[in-house]
Amino acid sequence: MDRNVASRRYQMDAGKKSVCLDLTESKDLDRFVSLLESSDVLLESAQKSYIGSLGFTWPEIHEKFPNLIYTTISPFGRTGPKSSWLGEDLVTMAAGGLMYLCGDPDRAPLRVSVPQASAQASIQAVVGTLIALRARKNGAPSQHVDVSMQEAIVNTLGNSQATYAMTGAVSKRSGGGRASGEGGMRLVWPCKDGYVAFSRSQRSLPLIETWMKEAGFAADLSVSSNGQEVTGILNMPDISSPAASPEAIALIDEQIEEFFSNFNKMELYEEGQRRGTMMCPVSDVSNLFENAQLQQRQFFTEIYHEELGKTLTYPGPPFKMSRSAWRSEPVAPKVGEHTEEIFSSDRPIRKPDFPTVARDNFSSRDILKGLKVVDFSWVGVGPMAAQTLAFFGAEVIRVESAQRPETFRMAGPLAEGKGPNRSGYWANLNRDKLAITLDLRAEGAGRVVERLIQRADIATESFRPGVMASLGFDYESLRQINSELVMISMSMEGQGGPHAGFKGFGLTLQATAGITGLTGWPDRPPVGTGVAYTDWFATHLAVTSLLTALEEREDSGEGQYIDLSQLESMIWGLDDAIVLYSSTGELLSPQGNRHQYAAPHGVYECIGQDRWCAISIMNDDQWESFLNLDVCPSWVTRLEFATASSRKSHEDELDQLLNEWTRQFDAEALTQKLQDVGIPAHYVADAQDVFNDSQLTAREHFWSTRHKVIGEMLWDSPAFKLSETPAYPDAPAPLQGEHNEYVYKEILGFTDEEFIDLIVTGVVN
Repeated sequence: MDRNVASRRYQMDAGKKSVCLDLTESKDLDRFVSLLESSDVLLESAQKSYIGSLGFTWPEIHEKFPNLIYTTISPFGRTGPKSSWLGEDLVTMAAGGLMYLCGDPDRAPLRVSVPQASAQASIQAVVGTLIALRARKNGAPSQHVDVSMQEAIVNTLGNSQATYAMTGAVSKRSGGGRASGEGGMRLVWPCKDGYVAFSRSQRSLPLIETWMKEAGFAADLSVSSNGQEVTGILNMPDISSPAASPEAIALIDEQIEEFFSNFNKMELYEEGQRRGTMMCPVSDVSNLFENAQLQQRQFFTEIYHEELGKTLTYPGPPFKMSRSAWRSEPVAPKVGEHTEEIFSSDRPIRKPDFPTVARDNFSSRDILKGLKVVDFSWVGVGPMAAQTLAFFGAEVIRVESAQRPETFRMAGPLAEGKGPNRSGYWANLNRDKLAITLDLRAEGAGRVVERLIQRADIATESFRPGVMASLGFDYESLRQINSELVMISMSMEGQGGPHAGFKGFGLTLQATAGITGLTGWPDRPPVGTGVAYTDWFATHLAVTSLLTALEEREDSGEGQYIDLSQLESMIWGLDDAIVLYSSTGELLSPQGNRHQYAAPHGVYECIGQDRWCAISIMNDDQWESFLNLDVCPSWVTRLEFATASSRKSHEDELDQLLNEWTRQFDAEALTQKLQDVGIPAHYVADAQDVFNDSQLTAREHFWSTRHKVIGEMLWDSPAFKLSETPAYPDAPAPLQGEHNEYVYKEILGFTDEEFIDLIVTGVVN
């Protein structure tokens, strides 16, 4: 099976219909126009717009098809100084800054060996399109949803952005760990049959030490070096936090490595989690098929392919909805299979349903105006999902406990001073919200929750399965208060199954999902992405599920429950690896920065410390463009480099020659030279480069707001731009409990006496 032709087509085109048109022919052009007249969305994913070259630019589309949402996915977006630049996964990973955080310090920065920039952009495109459709329904004009792959990658950088913005420190790749400042936190460990992901922390090291001693190993994981305790290594370190000396850490690591070498990764996973550690296996695709959690939750879907005479396995739904079924069939169509069906003369023409007259002065904050969200979630995924809704006008009430502040309240980088309002990471994920404190375990909490839910459209939570039920606030309890409530739970591995209670966070869960195992060099251990990568996949899929549930509620009048497994969501980021394995038995493995058929395709040294340029020549025409360089190297004309297949056969020599040539250039200058002649390239951006990037500046990617403790800062915005209702910054993240009096008294209707009683009794802490 040719992977590019078959397995990727099966994966990407399942459930679709296919028509074949030649838009240079008048008959087919008329057919295309008829499609646009009866469609809600036109989606185009291309480096340069093909339909634009035929006269279907956004202004023309907007005028001729006033009901149509036009969604585009391109390397750098359709506006800005780099909008015409060429790029694909490698180049946009470099431009977005994630590559700089990924890999070993002594080698070039790395990409994941399956495309991630397009994957991240695609799920943001879904969110942007759904929001644009909802805006149209509420009276906004149709619009262009302009998605940038570069910006989608910028959105995944985690607290490295806030670290630079607040401290000026540039986080660097740490080789199999969390990128944090100059160092990092080790996560990947060898074991008997591969690797596991595990983070040393004050809590985890004593658990591992006990396990080792019970197994008969002499262990001391709390030894000190130069008077500094190794157990002072933080789980989520601030770059300014003191860490143990390298000698002390080495003593710890040697003992852990020796112990882990006696177990298979799945044994370490099961037993480590049972003992309370965040142990995760570095999975390959075959491990996913064997994963007991995925099996019991029946995640994978099997579909029979008549043309193959066999059944293939696909990823199942990334979230489970109690009322809205996931459609896994039909199989991907043959090219042009439905042309006659779609354009038959007796086929009824459907016209999109939309307001006949668009409202004047409709802004992005009007799109979800009136939608009420109660945000019980914590850490990353849940708060980010709720924040996305807030960006477009939803009222989001963030519920926290002051007695047990959530993890990210104290996650670095931290502003000077004391207290729970100093975290730049927390502030980046909780903008445009109202904040209240509420002890959900207090005896009188139920009456507060009841008032919150009575008026709510959505409730979000991301605790371990069972926590909300133990408090009496699970979906079945809350729907008795409000039958129209849409509730989503966003746990690590889903609400049911043998691993439902397993612990983790994005940095370790990416290992279970297969991302870590596909990120590395063929001759070295895998390294993972250096960020909590699963968070961003799960976030956008969570928003997708919520907007879908709201649409269903408008038809049925009923709410529903959404069970989102962050593990299952991330598996959708493996490209066609699942289908490829089920059809051929081929297991994808980490390939450094190399591509299946393109060469050169890599990251090359430039002038300066840790400065690099990503170059991806995808076809022979782009290779010929080298000849147009004013500094063209003589070896470009060698016969063995003339074709893509020949370049792949001589890739080692080609990479060596190219790396020697790039060393004479400044990375940014080289990028400009290559793009000027039509060669996809971009310097590998670090955090400083990202904040100073001319394209991101022109597209106003970073929003400025002034936080009451942290001060003025630049924060992330979505990777999609809405042409007619552009999103904009409003309120900074709230202080802990900042809106207690307003929410309890003005929104929930508690009297002064009742509010004081809630405080005295510890309900409002």
